[in-house]
Amino acid sequence: METPLARKAIEKLFEGNHVTYEAAFVDLDEDGKQDIVAYASGPEYCGSGGCSMGVLRATGKGYDTIGRTTVTQLPIRLLSSRTHGLRDLGVAVSGGGASGHAVRLRFDGRRYPSNPTTLPETATTSDDAGSVLIPSAR
Repeated sequence: METPLARKAIEKLFEGNHVTYEAAFVDLDEDGKQDIVAYASGPEYCGSGGCSMGVLRATGKGYDTIGRTTVTQLPIRLLSSRTHGLRDLGVAVSGGGASGHAVRLRFDGRRYPSNPTTLPETATTSDDAGSVLIPSAR
């Protein structure tokens, strides 16, 4: 659920007031707090390879940035797998010279990866394809 505190954290993440974004609120680490996965759109945040995605971890006092990923394509999925206690995220990579495929974003203990185009293609099955957090453009 978006609150004024969440909106402020997302705007800070994307360094702009009135940024256009879609956000999903999900507990990535099973601590009972709703973390944020946000996808920005518009010319400031998008290029031929996709747009920027950010991940914010809920704390007792607000949110900490634990990921800012460029050239991300929708949909963004919450995968069943975990790395360093946080759920893995699945995104699409295509455009900008990249052939279309899915990649798995794994938390490294501090952050999610910043560039999905450098990651290997992920083969997914129906068991680990996960749930859609932010769907493809309508």
